[in-house]
Amino acid sequence: MPKQVPAHLHWSEERQGYEVSVSAQAVFPVFSASQPDFQNWLHALVAFSFRSRSGAHCTFRKEAMRRGKEYWYGYRRVQGKLLKRYIGRSADLTLPRLEAIAEELANGGTSPAPSQRNALLSLPPTAEAQEVHSRTPDLSSTQASYQLPVLEARLHPPYLPASLIERPALLARLDAAPHSKLTLLVAPAGFGKTTLVSQWITTRHQGAFPAVAWVSLDVRDNDPMQFWRYLFTACQSSQAATGKASFTSPFSRGKYPLEGLMLETIVINWLNALAQQKDQQLLILDDYHVISTSLIHDSIAFALEHLPSTLHLILISRTQPPLPLARLRANAQLCEISSADLRFSLQETSNFLKLTGTIPPSQLSPALLQHIQKQLEGWAAGLRLLTLTLQEKHSQEEIEQALANLQGLHRPLQEYFVEEILLSQTEARQEFLLRTSILPRLCEPLCAAVTGQQNGEQLADLEKVGLFLERQEGSQTWYQYQALWASALREEAHRRLGVETIKLLFARASRWFEQAGYLTDAIEMALQGQDYAHAAQLIVQLIKPVSLASFSSAHTLYRWLEQLPADLLRLHPLLCLSYAFALTACSEDYQPLLAGTLPFEELLQLAEAGFQEAKNLARLGEAFALRSRIAFRQEEHEQAAASARQALVWLAEKEQMWRAIALDTLGKEMFWSGQLEHAQDAFLQACAHWEIVGDSGGTRGTLLQLGVVSFEQGALHLAAEYLQQALSMAKEQHDSFDTGHAYLGLAHVFYAWNDLDACRRALHEAGATGIQLHNIALQVEVELLELRTLQAQGKANEALPRFIALLARLRPAHEPLLYRKVLVSQARLQLALDNLSDTTFAPLAVQDYEPGKAFPQFLSEQEALLQIRILLRGGQIDEALSRLHILLKAALEAGRRRSAWEIHILMALAYARRKQVEDARHWLVEVLKQTRSEGYMRLFLDEGPVVASLLRSLIAHLREKLSLSYLQILLEAFASLPAEPGPPGLSPRSSQAGFLSPQELRVLRKLAAGLSNAEIARELVVSIHTIRSQVQSIYRKLNVDNRLAASNVARQLHLL
Repeated sequence: MPKQVPAHLHWSEERQGYEVSVSAQAVFPVFSASQPDFQNWLHALVAFSFRSRSGAHCTFRKEAMRRGKEYWYGYRRVQGKLLKRYIGRSADLTLPRLEAIAEELANGGTSPAPSQRNALLSLPPTAEAQEVHSRTPDLSSTQASYQLPVLEARLHPPYLPASLIERPALLARLDAAPHSKLTLLVAPAGFGKTTLVSQWITTRHQGAFPAVAWVSLDVRDNDPMQFWRYLFTACQSSQAATGKASFTSPFSRGKYPLEGLMLETIVINWLNALAQQKDQQLLILDDYHVISTSLIHDSIAFALEHLPSTLHLILISRTQPPLPLARLRANAQLCEISSADLRFSLQETSNFLKLTGTIPPSQLSPALLQHIQKQLEGWAAGLRLLTLTLQEKHSQEEIEQALANLQGLHRPLQEYFVEEILLSQTEARQEFLLRTSILPRLCEPLCAAVTGQQNGEQLADLEKVGLFLERQEGSQTWYQYQALWASALREEAHRRLGVETIKLLFARASRWFEQAGYLTDAIEMALQGQDYAHAAQLIVQLIKPVSLASFSSAHTLYRWLEQLPADLLRLHPLLCLSYAFALTACSEDYQPLLAGTLPFEELLQLAEAGFQEAKNLARLGEAFALRSRIAFRQEEHEQAAASARQALVWLAEKEQMWRAIALDTLGKEMFWSGQLEHAQDAFLQACAHWEIVGDSGGTRGTLLQLGVVSFEQGALHLAAEYLQQALSMAKEQHDSFDTGHAYLGLAHVFYAWNDLDACRRALHEAGATGIQLHNIALQVEVELLELRTLQAQGKANEALPRFIALLARLRPAHEPLLYRKVLVSQARLQLALDNLSDTTFAPLAVQDYEPGKAFPQFLSEQEALLQIRILLRGGQIDEALSRLHILLKAALEAGRRRSAWEIHILMALAYARRKQVEDARHWLVEVLKQTRSEGYMRLFLDEGPVVASLLRSLIAHLREKLSLSYLQILLEAFASLPAEPGPPGLSPRSSQAGFLSPQELRVLRKLAAGLSNAEIARELVVSIHTIRSQVQSIYRKLNVDNRLAASNVARQLHLL
């Protein structure tokens, strides 16, 4: 437990710095944020107390750990509980960090609220803020999405060697392969997998041969976004090369990576786009064994399951990929070529040796040929090694010695490469090969920079002698070493040159790539050479001119930054922000990954403190926009809204994408809290920003949000317009996720108009999309509306078992919001069925489920209305009206007009129960006037025959033609309704007193039984004049003019 300490550090407003006092007496010089003296002071201490600018206080103590290392911790006692927070080493104790820890401990161990954090940052005044904005570098915010460059050479198969033999049997197998989904070539290195496929394409690529899309993969393609961008680009290029119309890549139209197109959605969009193509296409992925990311394997498996018949996939790999191969085999959808198939036959070995001319025909005896075949076992790379070894060797003894040295596959390949091939080269060439082996690709200027010598035409000479150098198609200047050869050279280079020389070579390569404009290659070289400081500078150089929100290769950014030491990260606020961004963007559920070098919150705090110190408000705004997005995802709604608002204050107007993200978050938060006017304003501004940057994904998503907001505002026509626009864009760009949600929104609009056929069609489309995407939320929302349509068709009894099945499918702990929605909807249905026992408990289950959990305002409002309906049914009219007035005021203030109109109708029903018919009519007339222009139908129809009776009573009271016409349409709709199990909202027996007195009910029942007025008078022992007056009153209240009509209405209202 921390003891009282004599040293005290606190903020001085008078001195505008941090003062140190010892034993409450001497005051030392003031520390500033530059802090060299501060670090010296810390070095001599083991503990000190601290008071922040806002007055938050705590104690910091240095504690010794294992191996003699010392770390600082912060302590504070809050409500009798001792809180402890890890800080780090002395170098980590910056003054902004002390402020942040003090505020966190003061808040009970949670991060300070945004308002507290803002005060902590001591913002400059508005005029100064504008000046800072003018000095902020251009962030190039108008581009929709920044993407790492695609290396065009990787989209072409490698050049075929000159000495190529025909392999008709294997080519014939490849000819038949496109009838299946997948062709898989699996064999160790050097068996000629890539050469065979390249040969097949070259010899067959004419006439009706499919368009070919080729991707040569490398380890950097374990970034899922980069992997799929290469696939999209390859498919586009192959379509363009054949003169066919190409489909649009989702990467070219943006979808900001913070929100991220889910990988499965990307694959679905790709499959949908391919399905639109009528021509056959081959997609070939070479070196698939370098892919280790499970997300990519899962996406390929999903693609194979849904692959259109126009596409055939070919995978070339050294190992079996983790794909559902057994299922493909069982369905005859897999063509496999293995190492056994690829081994050269005796005849092919003979043809190869004759073609190369390595062994004179006079010396190539059958015995020697058999010996070579036995030693090499048909290994193609072994044959090439043999031809290199036998150069300048012609005697029988030399040939036999070379064969003895090779020893087939039994001798270590590394050893053979070095001793038999590398050492046979000149010393100059050996030096060149070893020093350039670190390079992923080669050109003459790059090799000269790395080796420090002008080597002339070294690469061309290596290509001529066939020394495992491949020229990359699409460029005459770039080459790469064959993989086995490169691996052997790198291992030998590390052994002979030493670690420091290798680091120097990587540094030279990095600087050459940097000067040539290949920043990503420069970063890779610096990281491999462990020059982390230079790598950090290069990453800053790459991301500084762009908006992080437009940086689509977040996985690559994450891979770079996780290699940097924590101390180096702390020196670069932009890298801290980038790391926090990458941790978020790489997460499937939008929650920050936990595997970072530094904790997510510390990264953001370091970034914010650094940007504040540099007065870089634009980047500070980015940090708060990111913080707002994470807070919303973690359901910290107040912090999300506050951070988004602060981000909008700091972000420059030209920073379109981050402003769009902050506005989108603010809009969602406002919608969550039911503030529709504010939500609409935020979404409209966000939509404008998305359109400026050309991000159709962001535009589409915002249009969907505007459609939902407009629907809740009661503007059905505007909602339909927004949703239809979003649907058209989503279908055009093959975005299944947005397509499904647009159909769902339109289904709600059609339901409100009572166009049940159109509603069912839209629900069918939305439901199919939900199943295709495995989107549980979309499937549940679709089924809930389907169940409402069942009830609207008079089939409420059929809906109840489906509710039970739906609840059984959901997991309350994992889908609390969906579970609660289903419970509320089920309770409303049970109320409609007059199921007293079940509906008594259903709302309680809803209300008590997961106490303290935050839910959207609309769901809370629907539950409140459900409780009011139960009060009305139970006769607690005054309590119901009291609650309705409160809800109505809140709904009108927030712009929730659709909810307000539902409340109006419930108030009409409540006043009718109190026999205040004129008040009931008043509320109904108000609703009719406000909903007429939007064509609302189900708002009235779902409330059942009691509302129908009230509406009929309005005919004599309405004077406006438009309102009368609307009323007539509603009454006709009521007349065409199917028979229902019971009226929604109110029990009919409990509602009859609102219209007919007990005596009138007795008269009505006898009248319906066929008794005359005189007979009724005798039975009830009253005068016939009294009966006549009561019958006329009944006619007036039921809005009829004869006995037969009165009887029919009475039966419809269950009054008999």
